[in-house]
Amino acid sequence: IDRVEMTVQTQGKVRQGRQVLDMTIVGTTVDQLANIAQQNQVQPVNWPTGKPLTPESFIGEGCFFTRSEVSDGADVCVLGHQTALDLFEGDDALGQLVWVNRKPCEVIGVITELEVIDPAQRVRAKPNEGFYLPISTAIRNLYDTDPSVSITAHVTDPSRMDEAKSQITTFLRQR
Repeated sequence: IDRVEMTVQTQGKVRQGRQVLDMTIVGTTVDQLANIAQQNQVQPVNWPTGKPLTPESFIGEGCFFTRSEVSDGADVCVLGHQTALDLFEGDDALGQLVWVNRKPCEVIGVITELEVIDPAQRVRAKPNEGFYLPISTAIRNLYDTDPSVSITAHVTDPSRMDEAKSQITTFLRQR
């Protein structure tokens, strides 16, 4: 297994000052950007044709959260490009506090402005409206009961699928 990512999603209110957004809030692991890069559905605006996408190419300012911030349940968040504009009206979002369903979190990163690669999807898709929390923080702050968690395991060698299934089963039983 190359990596395992877990996500939860819920609707919520995000507030900064007088700005309030009703939006989808995603709790995830550190591998979220790697998953976005591999899906090859969005890219930074004006990305050179043929240049490979990396998780780092999606960070416009600051950083994405770390493994320790996920395991510690840190009160940090990363905003999509449009979300940062809507909340901060062009001011610097890094280091600022936003409130998610009345719980504070510090903005540590802003995703660069993204565009959908498939022109047919550009009208419907809104890749710049994003709000990301460490999954542990999202579960602690946004749910009264255990949420449904989506788990995606990325297997590097398809011939080792049975071994990967065994590893996943062992991991889940330990939890």
